[in-house]
Amino acid sequence: MKEEYILHLTHGERRLVTVLFADVAGFTKISEQLDPEDVLSLINKLFEKLEMPIEKYDGTIDKYLGDGVMVIFGARPAHENAPEWDVRASMEMQEIAKEYFRNFPQKLGIKITINTGVVVAGYSGGKVKKSYTVIGDIVNVAKKMQDIADAGDVLVTETVKNFTSYLFDFEDIGLKFLAGREEPIHVYKLIGFRKGKEGELKAIKGKLIPLVGRSKELNILLNRKELAFSGKGQLVEITGEAGIGKSRMKLELKNSMAPGQANVYEGACINFGRIFLYWPFIEILRNIFEITPDDHKEAIRWKLSKQAEKLNLEIPTVEVLANLLGIGSAEEIIEEKMVIFNSILTLFDKLSQKKPLVLIFEDIHWIDEASLELLRFLAEKISTKRILMLCLHRPEFNPAFPEMGHITIIFLTPLSFPESRQFVKYLLGVEDVPDSFVEIIVQKSEGNPLFMEEIISSLAGQRYISIENRKLKILKKIETT
Repeated sequence: MKEEYILHLTHGERRLVTVLFADVAGFTKISEQLDPEDVLSLINKLFEKLEMPIEKYDGTIDKYLGDGVMVIFGARPAHENAPEWDVRASMEMQEIAKEYFRNFPQKLGIKITINTGVVVAGYSGGKVKKSYTVIGDIVNVAKKMQDIADAGDVLVTETVKNFTSYLFDFEDIGLKFLAGREEPIHVYKLIGFRKGKEGELKAIKGKLIPLVGRSKELNILLNRKELAFSGKGQLVEITGEAGIGKSRMKLELKNSMAPGQANVYEGACINFGRIFLYWPFIEILRNIFEITPDDHKEAIRWKLSKQAEKLNLEIPTVEVLANLLGIGSAEEIIEEKMVIFNSILTLFDKLSQKKPLVLIFEDIHWIDEASLELLRFLAEKISTKRILMLCLHRPEFNPAFPEMGHITIIFLTPLSFPESRQFVKYLLGVEDVPDSFVEIIVQKSEGNPLFMEEIISSLAGQRYISIENRKLKILKKIETT
């Protein structure tokens, strides 16, 4: 008897991912006009170019679909910025496609659709061949949205919009019926980057709820802050899975400080920044010297000189900083490593003498090797200075900081059932929630706060639940699988 090829998942696990579909609009018409080999060459060259932003923003190509491609963000590795990276990638993909098709006589372009939510991720296939993929309604919706997209469009679901509206503007194009679905979904068209600063925290519907289940960890962090501000410098690592609450702890730290109490500077490590030496430190330098993207070299040098004079920095130190900022006499960073390290330490020391200095390094699991060495160097040198260093990273990453009394590691774990209940109550703004509902949310999210936000937002968007007079109403049966 012939064995059937059955889709199944080996060691499947629930993941919050963002799925992107990109498809060439007008492909059918051009296929009729060109030789098949020419069509194949045209598509392959386009895909080669589109792979660059996909790789840059940590996306994984799940499969090619003729003239289209399915991409997953946030599955391997998981990260809470998947919706943002996906939208960023989509913008660059559209720019690449416009340039690629610019001189074609036919009107061609790509249409992109994006959805985010909880899926089952794992290896699918039969005994002979398996491949890593994700399955779930999230994928189906993103695929079917292609039917309502036009060339040049980036269409997203309400969930994607909610996760990324702190950074991007969208046009509401209303409720749309998709093939094979009884209920319409709310669809938005990407306009571009928002004007103004990025939001601090991407809580559901922009709502910042009270901190839940982290009082012990927060007390440790605030204690280390007080020690640092008194001249006993500290380094604190906060480690935990994507979405577990590392950024929220950072926000609580910042909110604990009185206005003007300390100088706070942040340097984010990003996956596509690993190839750039000292990326997070250069970002911090630009913040210290108030350098904007529009500043030309002379403006940057003037700002650097002005601040250096206030801090009484010596000329060799200023030249090293200038080279790091790309405005020095050298065309690249050529100084000896320890010269750079000591120059950065001197700058931070001078700043901390005026008022306490807080340095925040996010996502150091993506840090470049030079910056990691500099972090370790600083970790050993700050114990007698008014400096607090906060480093956020995933648990699989070990920065290997020296074992010293002023270095602390805080582990963030999933919320317990009682903590999850309180979290859900705050999130929904209700007086109480049934155990059965909390059990479903905990089962699907595994106690991860970000996953809980996404699941509840999805349930509300699909009208499974509603809130009336601060009471939760369950309108439809919620599947537990």
